[in-house]
Amino acid sequence: MVLPNAPTQWPFQEKTTAWAASATANLSKSGFAPDTPHGSIVTRLIRAAMLDKTVYREVATDPKSEKEAWMVMGLIIGLVSFYPYLTSLGSFSASSLSRLASSAVLMAVAWLVRVWIIQMLANMWLGSKLTFQQMFRPLAYAQAPSLLSFLPQMSLLVTVLGIATNTAAIRDVTGCSTAQAVGLSIVSVIGVLICMGIASPIIFKLMAGM
Repeated sequence: MVLPNAPTQWPFQEKTTAWAASATANLSKSGFAPDTPHGSIVTRLIRAAMLDKTVYREVATDPKSEKEAWMVMGLIIGLVSFYPYLTSLGSFSASSLSRLASSAVLMAVAWLVRVWIIQMLANMWLGSKLTFQQMFRPLAYAQAPSLLSFLPQMSLLVTVLGIATNTAAIRDVTGCSTAQAVGLSIVSVIGVLICMGIASPIIFKLMAGM
């Protein structure tokens, strides 16, 4: 399905796109293979994190990147959910594993609900005809800054950059303005919080019984 017309890019994206191209080129020179499946994921994550002006529409229109997007989702959820515990001095127990698994499931549900809300609102409010997959793939790569969330000193940068990449992904795919993209993002977060308030006790109870 054809995407809506692309919005006018932010002025600084010319520079960040050039930086992303330079970073991926340097990787290639070092022997990294960007044309492999895993190489494609890494280069797109770099481009997404650096607000490359074409990457979000690129993955939105590329059904072959669907598997990559799910891998990105799994990688980020696994890192955010399990890394803090792996670096602590505690040891694994059945209860701790259950809590970690529940948190990962909740994060996955929240992720998918947010994509669905944004897709539905974009179609109703903006008149676009986007599919869930077209919204899922760009928003998966928009979470690239989260890969640095395990570094406490980077928390502010991760938050600010994450807001920017999510806004850029929504803008690029829906063709809306920055204000509309921010509005869609805020409403989706509110919707996710409501859904998670309902789903959390159920998921934790189900996971505890396994």
